[in-house]
Amino acid sequence: MSAGEVKKTEEPLIFHTYPLCKYSDMREEMKQEAIEICVTATEKYTDNHELAARSIKENLDNRFGGPFHVVIGESYACAVTYQATSLLYMYNAGNIAILASTLIATGLGLAVVGFTGRYIIKKMPHLSQKMAEVYKNVPKLNPKTLANSKYYKGGFEPKMTRREASLILDVSPTASKMKVKQQFKKIMAVNHPDRGGSPYIAAKINEAKDLLEK
Repeated sequence: MSAGEVKKTEEPLIFHTYPLCKYSDMREEMKQEAIEICVTATEKYTDNHELAARSIKENLDNRFGGPFHVVIGESYACAVTYQATSLLYMYNAGNIAILASTLIATGLGLAVVGFTGRYIIKKMPHLSQKMAEVYKNVPKLNPKTLANSKYYKGGFEPKMTRREASLILDVSPTASKMKVKQQFKKIMAVNHPDRGGSPYIAAKINEAKDLLEK
C-alpha cells in the first residue's frame, strides 16, 4: 500500500466510535453549522465511514470545543453525542430532510442525523442547502408528533423489544444465535468502554444480544 493511501475495510463496520463527549450547551443558531459539518463529511467520504466519522469529529471538536462522540452506521445514519445530551434529530421523509431538536429522557441523548442511504447523498448534491432551508421552517416536534411518525426516531425504548434489539445489532429479529454473536462482537470491538466507547451504549448492546439469544 503506497504512502497516503487509505486502507478500506473489506466488510463495512456497523459503527465507528470516538471518545464520549458533551454537547448540551450548543446554542440553537449553532445547530445549523453542526448539521452542515456532518453533511459535508458524508458527501466527501461517501465510501468510507471511518473517514467521514473522523472528519465530523475533528471539525466539531475544532469548532465547538468537543471532544465529540461520533457514530456512523452502514446506511450513513450519523449519531453525535455531547455529554449524554441530545442536540439534533433528523429523519428523512421522502426526499426532504426534516430536522428537529429533541432530548431523550433516558439521559443518553443521541443526536441522530439520519440518511436513508448513500443514494440520497449521491443524488442530492445540494443537500446541505436544502437541509438548512427546511430546518429554518420546521416546527418543534412534540412527543405526540414523534409518536405518530412512521420513521425510526432513534433513542431507546423504556423496555427493549426484539425489534429494537435487532436495530441495535443490525440483524433480523429472527437472526440465528450465531449471527447475533458475530454482530455483537463486531459492534463491541469498536464501542468497548475500555477503548473510549460509551458504557451506556455498551450496556444496550449487551442487552440487545441477551434478548435476541433467548
